[in-house]
Amino acid sequence: MANQFEALAGDILEKKTKSFSEGSQKELGTLLAPLKEQINEFRKKVEEAQSDSKTGVTKLETLIGTLGGLNQPTD
Repeated sequence: MANQFEALAGDILEKKTKSFSEGSQKELGTLLAPLKEQINEFRKKVEEAQSDSKTGVTKLETLIGTLGGLNQPTD
């Protein structure tokens, strides 16, 4: 009888633990979803800023090259 009770208690504990774990994961996912979205938005903005920066550097290099050509003495 004691063995049956112990086995039954073990089964109940295992089921409750599994249920609690699944519920906790779902709640954690719900809590972290907005943070994940904000991180993705931040990543996108950083990538856009890097792209804009590279474009700006390219334009400056082109202008500097043009100015350097204008300053060359012509003989």
